[in-house]
Amino acid sequence: MPKFRLLDSRSWTPLTDALDMLAPHRAVVTVHGPSHGRSEPLRRDFTFDECTSAAGEVLDGLAIAEPVDWVGNAWGGHVGILLAATQPRRIRTLTTIGTPVPALSARFRWTKAWPLVALYR
Repeated sequence: MPKFRLLDSRSWTPLTDALDMLAPHRAVVTVHGPSHGRSEPLRRDFTFDECTSAAGEVLDGLAIAEPVDWVGNAWGGHVGILLAATQPRRIRTLTTIGTPVPALSARFRWTKAWPLVALYR
């Protein structure tokens, strides 16, 4: 059964009933990001790369080897994009909601962002 990932679970609280309806079809796992929700507060800054590594560790810790359906809101969308770019075998589908994209330099667009276009096809 494909898995379903949601990040920063508090943003999904209003949708609890809808998520419960997915249970017969998907394993639903919600994850709190660093210093969010019930996670321990960090006393330092963290990077999206660290968050992406942590997301992979969550999948490993849950012994999830098959690709997942990742739904990420804002921060979770960034993590999902980076996870799909760095560990594509982990992601079956990727849905981002309200994931802001900062202004990108031309160099960044061509060297970093353009390869992500293939992920959206």
